[in-house]
Amino acid sequence: MKNSLHHLGILRSLAIMSVALMVPALACATVITIVPSTLNASIGQTINASLVVSGLTSTLGAYDIDVSVNPSVLEIPGLNSLSPTNVTFSNALGNPNDPTQTVIFFGGDTSPNSGTEELIDISLLGQNSLATLQSSTAFTLATLDFTVIGAGTTSITPTLPSSGVALSDVYGNPLSVTTFNAATVNNTSVPEPGSVTLFLIGIALLGAIHILSKRRSHFAPSGTK
Repeated sequence: MKNSLHHLGILRSLAIMSVALMVPALACATVITIVPSTLNASIGQTINASLVVSGLTSTLGAYDIDVSVNPSVLEIPGLNSLSPTNVTFSNALGNPNDPTQTVIFFGGDTSPNSGTEELIDISLLGQNSLATLQSSTAFTLATLDFTVIGAGTTSITPTLPSSGVALSDVYGNPLSVTTFNAATVNNTSVPEPGSVTLFLIGIALLGAIHILSKRRSHFAPSGTK
């Protein structure tokens, strides 16, 4: 009996230790997400989504992230000239309009054929300044605009760049990313209810006119010879 109780005590201690070890690991999960997770739009419309990072345990000093779409469904303005104009960088790494605070450019993964743009933002600020700018547990890195040009369901997908390193701290040390979450884009290009109603009314009127014309010709008095 004593041995059984002793063994139960050991198992309980091991279970508590396992949970204690798992909690920090879960809390340290760094995630890069496209927000919102679902977007609905029709052909010709412009949609916008945000590139968000969460779960960082160190101050972010730079990022290098590929964002890809299906180029037959979504258009990235300026991508054909390898200078996308659809990105608004946030101030999480410094003022994007001040070259003394941050360096921004598009990397070599940028490709019109694959519908990919490589976003690179390198901060020139110090630890304290960046910590102030990144006080939230989740913050936006950039906002992106896309134009819907084709039918079908597609996604906006963030991935590791060809270099293999997406994030680094203020000292240049790599920060691992646990998960990349894409967003789904649903093309809702169907006739609007108002257009359908007008179309049906038009068909009904044409039918009524046709019937009335037949009746008039049937009951009209015959002409004299």
